Amino acid sequence: MDPGLTPLEVRVLRRCIAKAPAEVAEELRAQLAEATLTRTPDRAFGYYVDFEVSSYKRDQGEEPFVLECSGGHPDGQNIMFFMLYVVGGVLDFLELSSTGDWPDDESGIELHDDV
Repeated sequence: MDPGLTPLEVRVLRRCIAKAPAEVAEELRAQLAEATLTRTPDRAFGYYVDFEVSSYKRDQGEEPFVLECSGGHPDGQNIMFFMLYVVGGVLDFLELSSTGDWPDDESGIELHDDV
């Protein structure tokens, strides 16, 4: 995984990618190892991580898809949602969002076992 990822982002990516068929998951992990990333400025309810994987060409004929997982907010009342978007067979972006304010301490986010 890219050293620029936060511990939460690493956990979420592992969980989302694990939902893909084995061959696809292996390809996404290889892309992630080469990806550079940028984040949108933090927002009240979440943020995005954009991936640039320059050594991979997008297959325009391949349907985009989303790998999702969810988690519990540290406040015990809200829900966290995480969506990894793959476009043309290439990592595009990760969306991290919450039904409440984004927690100051991400270590308290519990990922649900919905793999």
